[in-house]
Amino acid sequence: MLAYPAKYHAVADGGVAGRKARLYDNNPHGGSGDYAFVYLNVRMAKGRSAQSQQRAGEALIATTKKHFEKLFMQRHIGITLQIDEGHELFDAKHSNLHPLF
Repeated sequence: MLAYPAKYHAVADGGVAGRKARLYDNNPHGGSGDYAFVYLNVRMAKGRSAQSQQRAGEALIATTKKHFEKLFMQRHIGITLQIDEGHELFDAKHSNLHPLF
């Protein structure tokens, strides 16, 4: 897992829409421009079926939505999940698991 905060970012139109209207009546952060986003990128090795990729994506977004559910009701958050099929430039594995299977 790799995670890091983005010191500088812009979300959508930079906050103009958020300052004009409140998305949630009970949202104290509604029009404040206090926006956040989560970007999830999963890279799979080649060979997984489209159905496997779809199931993985659906499971990951459901888990992510559940994780942020309470916070989502309190402030504006954008969540993006992308699954890529990686083109390996180098792929090495070191394991003592393979003989077990």
